[in-house]
Amino acid sequence: MPLDKAWQTFDPGAAKDIPPVTGVYELGDEEGNVLYIGYAGGREPFGIRGRIERHFSGEEANPVIRERACRYRYEVNAQYLTRHIERLTRHRDEHGRLPEGNEAPGEMVPRLGRFGPAGSADRAGA
Repeated sequence: MPLDKAWQTFDPGAAKDIPPVTGVYELGDEEGNVLYIGYAGGREPFGIRGRIERHFSGEEANPVIRERACRYRYEVNAQYLTRHIERLTRHRDEHGRLPEGNEAPGEMVPRLGRFGPAGSADRAGA
């Protein structure tokens, strides 16, 4: 299930409106394509707010995010690791690959499972 939120354009002046809590988030391009799926855990300073602010700072190392991301959406979720893996897995199953930003060099991708019944088209190539 995708994040049920509208895309928001990042505005540094409005970043304080992003909650400092745990959860998952997506970064997107101008057309609304998902470029990156991330999470903010309990040890992340300022939670989702801190992670999103850093992605849109001049210090972003991921070239896909640095060059193309301009929107974000998030979901507050205490089960952020499970939800992060679910979002990555579903994106891969629906689009045939992970978001470009998650595939960039240096990005850590957790082990992903598969959705769908055993023996289905989702299992092809497993």
